[in-house]
Amino acid sequence: MLDSVKSRQTDSRSRRRMRCSLGVGTAIALLAAQIGAGPASAQAATEAPRFDKHGTNNAITDVPGILVGQVTRNDPPFLTGVTAVYAPDGAVGGAIVPGGWPGSINVEVLQPGKNDQESHVMFLTGGSYFGLGSFSGIMRWLEEHGVGMNVGTDPLHVDPLVSGAVVFDLLRGGDFKARPDADFGYQAMENAKSGPVEQGNVGAGTGTRSGGKSLPLKGGIGTASVELDNGIIVGAITAVNAVGTPVDFSDCSLRAVDLAIGDEFGAYKSPSREECDAALEKAKIDAETGKPHANTTIGVLATNAKLDKEQVKQLAEAVSRGHGRAIDPIHLISDGDSYFTLATGEVTADDAQIQQIYAAAENAFARAIVHATLKATSVGEFVSYCDTFPSACGAQ
Repeated sequence: MLDSVKSRQTDSRSRRRMRCSLGVGTAIALLAAQIGAGPASAQAATEAPRFDKHGTNNAITDVPGILVGQVTRNDPPFLTGVTAVYAPDGAVGGAIVPGGWPGSINVEVLQPGKNDQESHVMFLTGGSYFGLGSFSGIMRWLEEHGVGMNVGTDPLHVDPLVSGAVVFDLLRGGDFKARPDADFGYQAMENAKSGPVEQGNVGAGTGTRSGGKSLPLKGGIGTASVELDNGIIVGAITAVNAVGTPVDFSDCSLRAVDLAIGDEFGAYKSPSREECDAALEKAKIDAETGKPHANTTIGVLATNAKLDKEQVKQLAEAVSRGHGRAIDPIHLISDGDSYFTLATGEVTADDAQIQQIYAAAENAFARAIVHATLKATSVGEFVSYCDTFPSACGAQ
């Protein structure tokens, strides 16, 4: 085992030395292309690209080397959980925290200009600030498995870089102390695997909701991916717990369904006018007596491309744009919106391809929010989108 740990750490250091620094070149090339190409091309550059292929599982785990582990507790008095995104071989990490009321850990070290230590885990958790206790369980698991930056003479002397953020779901299962702790984090790592990712009322999305007082709906976990022609894959996972709404009140459709790749949203269609009017009338009445709630949309975006720290931060900015396409409003003072990004560095990307990656990140994150909303199921007072608008969902 120790030999394999040493080999993994050596390979990880080699990959780190090979990271490209294309941030400035990307900006210059894009600007030059727009200036030299004339108005028509400049107009085309502002149009959102369309994508026609997602990965095998349409999940963040389509990115090679990315695993997801989840812990779900919905047995009374619990209604909460943890979702961990694990890069066993390490990755360049980034993050932005645009929300006004975040709960997060190890965000600053991910910024450009800070130490270039590779990230191994980015986690999403319920429990508000208390949920950050799951961090210690994740760290314990990584230490036991010799994963992280070696800081001593023993291969097991590791100091992993783990980052994460919380959603507020306190008291949604009954007991105020029914929230994630270190054991949740440890078990999430034990459950980490590739392949299909469960969505809806699982992991950090177990006790989430969206819509605030405007149209309360059950939230959840959602994931999606984009596969580019050059072998680059971009995948996203999100826990939706927003004060904003994914619903377009003009017809009660979901905002980002137009970004669908193939038939990924199944038989979805806009709700009937009768269902829409009834839901909006009820929401109007409820808004007069309903209580505000703390809220957040958090997520992780991964790619197998080689990106530097400035570029993975720009990738997080693209995630923010995708969030804005699927939910409105975002980034309020009561939002804890936080996004994390990982680049595993397996595929070299030129300037044009990096622009594609940013666009794919925006698309994947928005679609992940749609999946979270459609896969969520009603729990108590938190009614799902599909139960609110049964004519819209069909077979999902």
